[in-house]
Amino acid sequence: MQNYIINILLLLGGLIGLGSAWFIFWSDKKSWINRLLSLALFFGSIWPLAIFVTLGTGSIFISNIAFFTTALFLPIVCLFMLYMAGSLNWKKILIIILPAIVLALLSLVNGLMATGINVSGGYITMLGAGPLFWVFFVITFLYFALMVYSMILAYQRTEGVRRLQVIYVGVGIILGSFFGLIFNLVMPAFQAFEFNNLGPIFVVFVSAAAAFAATKHYLYDRQVVFSELWAFVLLLVGLIWLLTNLNIFNSVLFLLVLSICILFIRSVISEANKKIALEKDKEELQKLDELKDEFLRMAQHELNTPIGIIEGKLSMIVDENMGDFSEKQKEYLKPVFDDAKRLAKVSKALVEVSEIDQRKIELFREETDLNELAKQTTNKYLKAAEEKNINLVNEVKNLPLILVDKEKISRVLNYLVENAIKFTSQGEAKINGKQERDRIILSVEDTGTGIETEDQPRVFEKFFQSNRFDETLPLEQQGTGLNLYISKALIELHGGEIWFESEKGKGTRFSFTIPIVRG
Repeated sequence: MQNYIINILLLLGGLIGLGSAWFIFWSDKKSWINRLLSLALFFGSIWPLAIFVTLGTGSIFISNIAFFTTALFLPIVCLFMLYMAGSLNWKKILIIILPAIVLALLSLVNGLMATGINVSGGYITMLGAGPLFWVFFVITFLYFALMVYSMILAYQRTEGVRRLQVIYVGVGIILGSFFGLIFNLVMPAFQAFEFNNLGPIFVVFVSAAAAFAATKHYLYDRQVVFSELWAFVLLLVGLIWLLTNLNIFNSVLFLLVLSICILFIRSVISEANKKIALEKDKEELQKLDELKDEFLRMAQHELNTPIGIIEGKLSMIVDENMGDFSEKQKEYLKPVFDDAKRLAKVSKALVEVSEIDQRKIELFREETDLNELAKQTTNKYLKAAEEKNINLVNEVKNLPLILVDKEKISRVLNYLVENAIKFTSQGEAKINGKQERDRIILSVEDTGTGIETEDQPRVFEKFFQSNRFDETLPLEQQGTGLNLYISKALIELHGGEIWFESEKGKGTRFSFTIPIVRG
């Protein structure tokens, strides 16, 4: 009774193997990985089916088919592993596969592999060894050794998902091949036949490992990998225990363990699906972000040239009095000139934000005199401050020379002074500086409108500006909301920090630190 139940498992193992081979091939029939793997699994699955039919018919020809498929199974696995290792060429294919084909065809000739066969009690009780049997024995073990070598080579030369595929297929095939060789070749060679129907059952593990590796869908997730390995080991131990203690109770218990493992793996895979979906969404968002950045770079490149020409020509007319233009005409052109300068700043700021977000911005440190830098900034905005009746004062002095990215620190000072003038109707704006232990603190304070309390937590956010589009505010106070975001990024890139203190209607003070780095 026990042997007949094992033979049913033999039939199921072969059918599962064929189903797995079909699934692997059609999941990606253009992939050589899938082609070789499905072909190896096809021959590996015919083996238990041939043994099953032999046990039912006692046909020596059918038993020869089992030898035929075994002769081809291991060489194709070798080709698969060498392909994974990137070490497969036509010379190696011919050297490996031609002897296997010759051996497989010879094994079909009656009398060469086996001279006779007896079946009794659900297993083969006698197999007469033909003149080719021991040749087959030696060559098969040579192919097994070559297969192990090719697996080690594939493991060493692969990484990531491919290495995991090699591990899964390798473990499954080595287990199936090892038990198959022991039960169906080694023991029969010494006239021990009572376990010859056990070996082919382990093709189930070859099928499971190959099908799982071929899909490679979940191999990125370690949780799934370890869960699958745990379930695989548990089922392997359970199957061995069942085959050695076969009865109805143990069969039901094994099926219960199998069901629990399936439910467990399904649960883990469900979580993996969610994770994969999130990663896919993340990748799509990153691609969209890259497209946005590429668009901004393209737009800035295309806009800079005409904006630069417009700004330059208007500057020659408005600032340098070139051309035969009256004061009234210049007065009409000045708002156009101001907007051209504003547009140029917006274009540059958008590209700079893109570089900051992609972490493509770098520091080019040079020895810098912050006293002179503050003085230059003051002189640059002195005229703009006077036009608004603002007293712009520079109180920075006696600061040491330090290594900073001069252009970027200048830009931060420009942004802060520009904001101070923009949001101050009249009064005072000043730049302060001092050394405090191993850092420099620079500040820009004004007596302007101040920042609403509820808006203060968002001041350094990208595109945020307090009271933007407020109809009571002058147009010149409407900005992009990027200057402070850029300033924060540039200061932090230097290893410093930036903060502010503000009270509505009483002004604002922005301060930032720069660590002292000397040449």
